Amino acid sequence: MSSVKQLIDWTERTKEYFHFDPVDNTETYQTVEDVEPLIETAKDMSSLQPGKEWRHAAVIPDFIMDKSLRERWDRKDWKKWANDPANKPFRTWPGIL
Repeated sequence: MSSVKQLIDWTERTKEYFHFDPVDNTETYQTVEDVEPLIETAKDMSSLQPGKEWRHAAVIPDFIMDKSLRERWDRKDWKKWANDPANKPFRTWPGIL
């Protein structure tokens, strides 16, 4: 039977957990993020009229920002993420990047 301990409560949205399974002697770190507030923010921001020069395209969850830093995303990777239909709830501007 594995044990779970909460390590850090970063914010009201993000929590980090440590799992240990004594059967196979494995350790796992898990980060859980509540993205509902970000989705609501994106909905609110999508009703604003963006200027032509600067457009806010999306709100980015912390776990995506962490992944992008670990994997060293470039502009092409960010475009891929932003234009993915699965990430539409985070978009604040409906255009294609």
